Amino acid sequence: MPHRANAAGIWPAGRPSLRLTAMQSPPRRWTRWPIIALAICLAAGVFVRWVRLGHMSLWLDEGYTVWVMSLSIPEMTRVLRHDVGSPLLYVLMGGWSAIFGTSEFALRSFSAMCGTLALGAMVPLADRILRRPWAVVAAVGWFAISYMLVFYAREARYYALMTLVGVLSLDLMDRHLRRPNGWFLAGLAAANIVGLYTHNLMGVYLAALDVAWLVWPGVQSTRRRLRDLLIVNGVVAAAFSPWIPVVIDQMRWMGAHFWAQRPDGWTLAIAVGTLLGPVFWHTSSFMHQLGLHPLAGMHRATQFTLGLGFALIFAGTFLHWREGRRRARPMATGIEEDVAPPGSGWRIPTGLMVYAFLPVIVIFIKSVIGKPMFYERLFIASGPPIAMLLAMPLAKARTKVGMAAAAIGMAMLLRLTAFSTDNGLRYYVMEDWRSAYQYLAGRPTTGRRLLVFVATEGQLPFDYYAQRDPAGRLTGPNVDRTGLPGGFFDIDPPQNVRRVLSFDDTKPLAQAMASGKYDEIDLVLTHMGYSDPMGYSITAIDRGWRWMDSWLSDEQRVEIHRYRPTDGK
Repeated sequence: MPHRANAAGIWPAGRPSLRLTAMQSPPRRWTRWPIIALAICLAAGVFVRWVRLGHMSLWLDEGYTVWVMSLSIPEMTRVLRHDVGSPLLYVLMGGWSAIFGTSEFALRSFSAMCGTLALGAMVPLADRILRRPWAVVAAVGWFAISYMLVFYAREARYYALMTLVGVLSLDLMDRHLRRPNGWFLAGLAAANIVGLYTHNLMGVYLAALDVAWLVWPGVQSTRRRLRDLLIVNGVVAAAFSPWIPVVIDQMRWMGAHFWAQRPDGWTLAIAVGTLLGPVFWHTSSFMHQLGLHPLAGMHRATQFTLGLGFALIFAGTFLHWREGRRRARPMATGIEEDVAPPGSGWRIPTGLMVYAFLPVIVIFIKSVIGKPMFYERLFIASGPPIAMLLAMPLAKARTKVGMAAAAIGMAMLLRLTAFSTDNGLRYYVMEDWRSAYQYLAGRPTTGRRLLVFVATEGQLPFDYYAQRDPAGRLTGPNVDRTGLPGGFFDIDPPQNVRRVLSFDDTKPLAQAMASGKYDEIDLVLTHMGYSDPMGYSITAIDRGWRWMDSWLSDEQRVEIHRYRPTDGK
């Protein structure tokens, strides 16, 4: 049988393969200006992930992280049966804080490090997929400043680690399918084990990776490809099997307690629009500043982002498909250029779209017909493939007009994304529990005091600042804590996401008011739209006690109301 040479080795001339469309020509040489631009993008990405990292107060979920990571592994497992998370982040952060401390900066620096590593890992992945230096610069630049990728790399939560797992999964899959290697397979299995032990949703991303694996171009036969896929999934399943009973308990708990609301089409549009880089309220503000008032509304801004983003994605997919249809032709050297067979040009963009959007679609459908669990930050691992999809028109356009259109479209999206991220860094505050503590601690009382938290897990970030107060102003024997419908630690194991839905849920408050033990009761409220949507807690105390004063955080997410008995005690 005749053979011909190619970049992957010697292939039978008549044998069909899934060889990489990206192997059609050697990569373009990196010249000075793309290298400088890439360095600027990397520097900017590192800067926005680390600048003023400890400036903002911890918020509710970060307070929960601090508490869970302080537990022993058996206690942690018991607690997480009533949550949606997995234990790895808390174990890693426990070790991290033992070395670097528990300041806001130290706690968030683990996520910032994961985000920085993910940014660095994007460079070789994008270079292999996109090939053109300026396309690589665009993909890495978008990844560097994406609102979601930046802000969740600045939180003491698991989202930055999920992003890193997403980058490594795509990178190792691509490396193995180009040049099969057992170490790449082992790394891929390890990355997805880390992902599953970070968050259960990474199981959906593993399924999406399986589909992408089957369509991604490479040098393996179908049989060997399936064999390697089964090996990876088998190793991951075996490693994750000890945690499966906990996942089953978590699913039961979610059926009655999880806070996510049932999504609709608008929720899906906002989530996907945010995944594309900018945030709709910042896009609306930007359009208003430019005088483009027809695009300044919330709906119009989201539609514009979706239209621009998917125009780039579909253009890149079409150009990639068209390039894949070209047949081999002789080169000047007399050796045939390594061109993927007709029809294979759709494989790389299809694999990227599967990994980026299949989890979003699956969770959306599940949340519509079953228990809702849809919220946009869950899909942060979609960031790496979206970055390459958006930059693909720059990699595949062959005419000056096409290049200009791709550059203009990408520049517009990058400008909107940069505006969102810049405004978020300047002005956005999640919840200011530091100031909430300082407000109450600065108003001492001579008698006994009760702090009532709604939602109950608000006690966790509040206590974080109370424990760091050298004066111990709100940790003495004269200060008690509870919550509605009960204190966070009143049930074993403690559970978050408990709601006040009737006056019956305010019984602990009524009992405290009637006991005569307290000279002051302070309501500490947050997330009232979900934790106490009808305001039962405020109504209950207003009926019997006298209001003194109130405090509202600048971002209006934490509020405090102080009360004394009506007899003037």
